[in-house]
Amino acid sequence: MKHEMQAIQEEVANRPEDSYENPFKIILQKCKLAKDLKTVYDNLCSTGVVQLSVNDWIQVSFCLPHKVHSTVHRGVEVEPEAIERCIQALRPYHGMLLLVNETELLASLPPDGSPALGRLIQVASPLKSLHNLAADADLSLAQVFHLVSHLVYWAKAMIVYPLCESNVYVLAPDADTSVNSILVEEFVEEFPGMSLPAVLADYSLPTPLGEHRDILGLPQQQAQQVLIVVWMLKHRLLMQLHTYIFLISPAENDHKQSVHVASISEEVHVSDAASVTSGDSPSASGTYPNSKSPSDNLSDESYIPRHIADMALAHFSAQDRDSIKAQVKASNPDDLRLFARLVPYFNGQHHLEEIMYYENVRRSQLLTLLDKFRGILVPCTHPDPATAVHVKL
Repeated sequence: MKHEMQAIQEEVANRPEDSYENPFKIILQKCKLAKDLKTVYDNLCSTGVVQLSVNDWIQVSFCLPHKVHSTVHRGVEVEPEAIERCIQALRPYHGMLLLVNETELLASLPPDGSPALGRLIQVASPLKSLHNLAADADLSLAQVFHLVSHLVYWAKAMIVYPLCESNVYVLAPDADTSVNSILVEEFVEEFPGMSLPAVLADYSLPTPLGEHRDILGLPQQQAQQVLIVVWMLKHRLLMQLHTYIFLISPAENDHKQSVHVASISEEVHVSDAASVTSGDSPSASGTYPNSKSPSDNLSDESYIPRHIADMALAHFSAQDRDSIKAQVKASNPDDLRLFARLVPYFNGQHHLEEIMYYENVRRSQLLTLLDKFRGILVPCTHPDPATAVHVKL
């Protein structure tokens, strides 16, 4: 093909000046490689997706992720760095929501595509975590992470937290709430008899999903409620809020300042343990290989001797230790033991669901701890970076 292009250029160059013709036009008409290159360029400019068969044999697939996401989400600008951050933030407790029809997605896979990808798509559900998807598809967690990252990169799926009644949703700040929006028509086609503006009004304030459920409703109505939330998540109308915890301590002159817990975080490697590509990824039971929980330093007696409590809180200043111990009765060692164990997470970088997964604790336990230590534990809510890639905050 290369020689064919050169031959055409030489032929045009040897023609008289009055019969000159653009050689590239001729090459484009006669050379299949030139046609393929033009197709690649045109597709990158229009959709950002290239799926080409060279010589009807070699499959070439490529995409510009930011352009693909912009096309799928109707002109919303997504930076490539945001997509990369989303992929890097994947955790076993996250879930996957397909953005395209399952049947169409399976049909679009190449003949020599990975069978593992097909199995993952078939068991995909926004109600399951990646950990559960790995078990259902008989794949390793590392494989699931790789395949999900591929689907997110190609805008075939988005990362969500598995739907449950405790999930808190609110209208996305850039949601199209116009009554004349094309989404209104699409919503009515999907859910006849329902009004999108009326449904959106229910999510104008952050509310747990369970509070939107009609306890007297039929099972079909409750199932439809889940489908409506899934539809709104796909169209970026909702975003989920997570609760993060900050540990603060009283400073001089009654001013509050953050407690430095970086040294503790480094000891237990919380962030490193969350990576499935490393050999130190934590198990769902909340244990960390080659690490010791701060709670191991506490006594199992019915009371907490002062020197044992001081050992558990050795990373804090004397003033901070006194402030922490003042938050709980000395006759209740379990609260201080749990607090010391979870201290590495109280830096505003880990939400409740992450703590629940890695430390194998219940939500009620965390909420009780927040209440008992409310003088030094401050909760705040904001989206998870892994699930907010399409939200302009």
